[in-house]
Amino acid sequence: MCDGPSHRDVLQDFNRVRTRTHERKAPGDHGIEWKRARADRIVSVPEGRDQLHRSLVHCIFGFEDKDGAADQIWDKIFEVGTPQGLKPIGLGARDTLRLEMGYCLYGNDIDDTTSPLEAGLGWITKFSKDFVSKPILEAQKEAGVERRLVGFEMIDKGIPRHGYEIKDFTGAGIGFVTSGTQSPSLGKAIGLGYVRTAFSKIDQQINIKIREKLLLAKVVKVPFI
Repeated sequence: MCDGPSHRDVLQDFNRVRTRTHERKAPGDHGIEWKRARADRIVSVPEGRDQLHRSLVHCIFGFEDKDGAADQIWDKIFEVGTPQGLKPIGLGARDTLRLEMGYCLYGNDIDDTTSPLEAGLGWITKFSKDFVSKPILEAQKEAGVERRLVGFEMIDKGIPRHGYEIKDFTGAGIGFVTSGTQSPSLGKAIGLGYVRTAFSKIDQQINIKIREKLLLAKVVKVPFI
């Protein structure tokens, strides 16, 4: 995956194509030819069946190698991308970046058991149009949600993880952590989680159960940075 604000510039230099307009140009100096395939942008390596697919992951446009020859593609992309600041990054590092921005990850923060109103995504729920479960969400909006997805930062030392319990000061369960990490940018542990609506206000103190201990945290605004 090659993504980030300058990914188009790097790949334009990589093969001298206009990725934004999807217009085909002559192949560049790297022996890789761009082709059009449905909604994706595919790079076909003549020596084999290796391809780079344009995709959308975590709301970031990027390019993925679907079928081998990663070492060849890796070397050539870094050959042209290093002068533009291209650096290798792991999936774990990318996950901390999306969490610092408060972006929801499907399967963690949202899934088929949550609603967009609970997750703070009401701004993309257009009740002026028909869609699946519209009556259910209209009723939920009218009645008010019983839980909300909130951002929180740890006050006590500890790193929250997906699935950890969130409790009040009596020890009663009030929710659960959906995402958590140590933020490199902030130098502190942060997370997202669902809590009962009464505990969702900014600066509300909550407890995260980490290794059988209740550690103090507080609700904060997202994005975290």
